[in-house]
Amino acid sequence: MFQMFWNTGTSKSAEDAVVVSSKEDTPEQTSTTSSSTYEYVHWEEDGAEDDSFLSMYESESPTTTDESSKDPSPSKITSSVIENITRLFSLCWPFLGDSKIEKAKMNSIKEPSNKQCVYICRYGRTEFALEEGVGPFDSDISSSDGIEGARCIGERLSSSLQEDEVQPVRIFASPFLRATHTAHWIAKKLGRKVNIECGIMEWMTSDLIGEDRYTPRTVYELSKLYDTVDTKYKSVLGPRYFEDRWEDEQDLYMRAIHVMKRLIRDARGDSILICSHAPCAQALALALETRRGMRPNPSKSKIGAWPLGGITMFSRDFDELTGQYSEWKMELLCDTDHMPGSYRGGMMAWSLPDFCS
Repeated sequence: MFQMFWNTGTSKSAEDAVVVSSKEDTPEQTSTTSSSTYEYVHWEEDGAEDDSFLSMYESESPTTTDESSKDPSPSKITSSVIENITRLFSLCWPFLGDSKIEKAKMNSIKEPSNKQCVYICRYGRTEFALEEGVGPFDSDISSSDGIEGARCIGERLSSSLQEDEVQPVRIFASPFLRATHTAHWIAKKLGRKVNIECGIMEWMTSDLIGEDRYTPRTVYELSKLYDTVDTKYKSVLGPRYFEDRWEDEQDLYMRAIHVMKRLIRDARGDSILICSHAPCAQALALALETRRGMRPNPSKSKIGAWPLGGITMFSRDFDELTGQYSEWKMELLCDTDHMPGSYRGGMMAWSLPDFCS
């Protein structure tokens, strides 16, 4: 049913960069599948409702306890008004402009970074290979190659960052062992916590989670295994979404769009890392790659089979004058140059069928 590629050398770099989410693209289009019909509105557009049905499955508690998510106090409103007036004067008379106030107008508490990066990576070598439809469905990464690969990813995202890259501040992982354990070693290297996000877990098909619907460990259980797991984080999608549900590829794309929108919104300018599975990683990357006003089209995507340890990175810059971020740009595509030994060539790459059509 699915496509497996071995030693495909799928690693690509910034030389293959592509600018995405253009504002001059064609009008909205409708995507129809055998199970559902969605009126597609780009996931970053205000008022996008194509994934609104997923909201009923969100966790009861918000994903962040940040004070900015609450109603603004009068002092904050006053501060915002003053900042807007200052910005207006600065546009008319540059000598009155204050770059710090300009930069802070998107957020009266925290100044956004000049550049935001979203890293999406796949876990390393597992202890036992998954036989589709048979299992094991929740194998850990191997104690040798798997852990070494995870450490290499952590090294790549810390001391080996390129000059124009920003280290991720927030780390999100699927609750399956192979993803959480990989994220654990990355978090150790970066000195961060791991947020367990059910919204980026394995594709819900019988081939990948079994006819009996394997259920991964809870956050509490994972925290007993890995001390980097943050037990206070509340997943975007709660367990109810995954109860008695099977997904086709369109369902997976809609889940990825919904979760990516929330993670980026809640990051508030911070760079993030997502450690997931090949199907979900492809869907998440497709959400960022899709140009504004267009519906996701995997067959036209540059995203191919995703190898073990592969990293894809999108970035955007913050414009202090306009107070807006630029379009998303793909700077890394399934890069494995950081991986050890033969894994550097892109081993055990996997792809959704739609990306191969």
